[in-house]
Amino acid sequence: MKRRTFLAGTTGLLAATALPLPSFAQSLTKVKIVQSTYGFLFVPAMVAQEMGIFAANGLEAEFTVNLGGTEALAAALSGNVDIAVEASSSAMRSRERGTNAKIFGCSCTRYASNVVLSKALAEKKGITEASTVEQKIEALRGARIAVIGLGSGTHQLLLYLLERGGLKPDQDLEILGIQQISGVLASFQQGRIDGFVASSPNSDIAVKDYKGMMLFNMSEGAIPELNDYPYISYITRETWLKNNPETAAKFTKSIDEALVAIHDPQQADKIRDAIHAKYHDKTDKALFDGVWSSMSQAWPQNSKVTREMGQKALGFLNKVSTEPYPESLLDTAFQYA
Repeated sequence: MKRRTFLAGTTGLLAATALPLPSFAQSLTKVKIVQSTYGFLFVPAMVAQEMGIFAANGLEAEFTVNLGGTEALAAALSGNVDIAVEASSSAMRSRERGTNAKIFGCSCTRYASNVVLSKALAEKKGITEASTVEQKIEALRGARIAVIGLGSGTHQLLLYLLERGGLKPDQDLEILGIQQISGVLASFQQGRIDGFVASSPNSDIAVKDYKGMMLFNMSEGAIPELNDYPYISYITRETWLKNNPETAAKFTKSIDEALVAIHDPQQADKIRDAIHAKYHDKTDKALFDGVWSSMSQAWPQNSKVTREMGQKALGFLNKVSTEPYPESLLDTAFQYA
C-alpha cells in the first residue's frame, strides 16, 4: 500500500504570523500522527504544520497519510504512531471491544463526508439536488457505493443514511471498501462504481470533473442532526495520554492555535492559499476557495470535547450498530476538556 510520510517544518507562512520561532537549542519532541487523506476533515493539523505552530510549541510532527480509517486507528492503538485523526465512532467501537482508545480533541464538528452519485444514475432514478432526503436515499438502491475503508467513518455515514431510509446494506446495494481516495476517484471516473462517500475537496472534484452529482452535501449541513457532532477526532491510547501529558498538552495547544488562525479574517486567506499550494495544487483554485468557505463551518473554534458531543456520538453509533453500545463509553472513551 502506498503511504506518504512527511515532517512538519516551518514555511514562509510562519513569517506572516506572530508565532515565535523555537530556539535552535530547543529539543523538539516528536509526535507521530496518522490520517486517511489530505482532505478538509483533517485541515487543523495540516495548518499547525504549515504555520510552524507545532514547532513553535516544541513539537516535531511526523505525519503518515493514505491509510484507510480503520487501518489508521489500528496504527495508533498498536503504538506505531501516537495519534490518529479519525472518526470518533470508530474509536468508541474499538474501546468497547477492549482497546484503550481515547478521544481527546476534535478536528471537525460536522459529519462532513459528502455523498456523490453519478449524474447518469441520478437522472435514471429521477433525482435532483432538490429531491427529499428519503428520495435521495432510495436512489442508492441497487447502486455500487465506495467508502474509504469498511468500518470507517465514511462507511458508518452510509449505514446511517441507509437505516434512515429503510434500506438493508447487505441486500439493497453493494458497498465497496477502497482504502485510498485516489482509487475511489479512479473507479468513479471509470464507471466501476456508481458513487462514493468522501470529504471535500475530493467529492467536489468528482462533481466538477467526473460527471458526479452531490447527493448529500454534508459540509453544508444536509442532515441537520449531524451538525455540532464530533465527527473527526484526535484519538490515542489512554496509556499514551497518561505517560505523555506535556506532549499531549502541546499538541492540543497547537491545534487550538491553528483553529483560531483558520477563523481569523486577517490570516484565513493566507492559510487557505498555503494549504492549496502544499496539498491541492492540482485542484482548481476557484473550486478550492469555494469549498473552503463552505467547510469553514465544520471546523470548531477550539478542539475541546464535551459530554454533550459524546452523547451525540453514542446516539449515532447506536443507529448504525446491530447491538446497542453502553453509556459507560461516555466515561471510558472520552477525555473531556
